[in-house]
Order: sequence, then structure tokens, then C-alpha cells
Amino acid sequence: MFRTARASFFALVFFFAIGAHAQSPALPTLSQSDFNNVIRELAANSLFNSVTPASSLGALFGVEVGLTGGVTNTPEINRLVNTQIPNTKADYFPHASLLAAVTFPIAVTAEVLYVPQVSSQSVKYDAVGAALKWTPTDGLLVWPLNMSVRGFLTKTKVSFNQIINNASTANQDVNTTVTYDGEVKGLQLLVSPKVIPVLEPYAGIGQYYASGKMDVSGTAQLFNFSSAQSASSSPTTTAYLLGLDVRLLVLAFGVQYERAFDTSVYTGRLSLRF
Repeated sequence: MFRTARASFFALVFFFAIGAHAQSPALPTLSQSDFNNVIRELAANSLFNSVTPASSLGALFGVEVGLTGGVTNTPEINRLVNTQIPNTKADYFPHASLLAAVTFPIAVTAEVLYVPQVSSQSVKYDAVGAALKWTPTDGLLVWPLNMSVRGFLTKTKVSFNQIINNASTANQDVNTTVTYDGEVKGLQLLVSPKVIPVLEPYAGIGQYYASGKMDVSGTAQLFNFSSAQSASSSPTTTAYLLGLDVRLLVLAFGVQYERAFDTSVYTGRLSLRF
């Protein structure tokens, strides 16, 4: 049974992270503005989406394991891809991960999101994220609200093959590999009411700092603002999120909407809590 469950988890991660966009993307020659937009949307798709509320897993101890998955709106990437291949669907990117969390005494919760390297056709993807959340209202403060502070860090790597044909290749088709390395770190404040035992609606605000670097193999150039084979961007954003957590004995699930880096992120979670 354990092997079956583990295989199902990895199959779902593969489907959400790669399967919905199996075709390798194709980017046009990017201006500085276009490149910054691409990095912002990739950063939004790389947030720490554990879909966990303001409360901890217990005042003394608790454990959670599960799966998260969702989509990020990518209108700018869609616009750029369609200049290369008209009628291509790239208006959203999927994301998914395995979730593990443990709450320790004084209501400090450590959370990890992990995606092993998966691939489909010419696309490869892997990601990892970690967070620490402190909920002082679970035992330390007697308030009618749950309140927590969470800091997180995520790292993502995506690579795909692309044929580049522009002035840098003498207008000849050149096979290249485009690699994106991204990092997002941030701090969140989460609040939720304590009045309903089974349901916990929550809201949050955060400040995020991203850094993204894109490299192109070979001698082809993808950027019209630089003659280098790589470029980087470091966007920041104030983020807002709304979510709902539902607990049914050991089974729990949640949904969350987040607005960050000028786009929308939708994520769901299915997990077991002990």
C-alpha cells in the first residue's frame, strides 16, 4: 500500500508540474521589459504554496504529509510564446509538490515542499522549498484569532530545448538549451478566526524577493538588451492571499488564492494530519 501511495504521489506531481504543458516553450528574442515579465511570472509559479493556515498543527506537536498542486496565470509568457507559435496555449503554468510539516513545542512549524526532477519531452523541472512558521496564539497568547509569522525560501530549476533563429545565428536554426534558475524568499503574516473547529478561513499579507537567471547554451542570443548568453532579474512584490483549510479527522484539504508579482496563483492541498 505504501508503495502504491508513493507512486500515486509522484504520478500526480509529474502530471501537474509537467504534463499540462508537455510541449517545449518557444520564446522570441526578449527585450529587457519582456525578460523582466517572464522572470516575474516564473517567480510567481515558484512561491511556497503549502496552503496551510495561520494555526499550527498543535500547541505541542503535530505532523502533516500531503500533496499540493495548482496553476499560475502567465499572460505575458503566453503573449510572447504566441509571437513565435500562434495559437499556442501558455496562459497558465502548473505547479505541484510533496508536502511535509512538523510542529514542535511553542508552536513552531517547519514545512518542506519538494519536487524531484521530472521531465517530459524536452522539458526538465525540479524545485524545493522550506519554511518556518511561528503561531504565538497557539498556547502563548490567548486571543480570539490565530496569528502566525512565516518565512520561506524556494529554489526552482527549469530547462527546455529551443531552436533559435535570429541575427545572432545568421538566421539559421540553432538548437539550444534554455535554463532558468530561480529563488524566492519572503515573509508572511497570516491571521484566521478560532470560532469554527472544522473550517479555518485565513488571510495573509507578505513581502517577497525573487531572483531569476536565464542561460542559453551555444552561441545563440535570446536577449536583445545584452550580448551575453545569460541575463538576470530581481523583482520584488507585496503579496496578498486568501485561503480555506478543512479538517476531517486525520484528512485535511485546502484551497488558496494568492496575488503576487502582478499575477494570480491558485493552489489546492490534500494531506493527512496526525
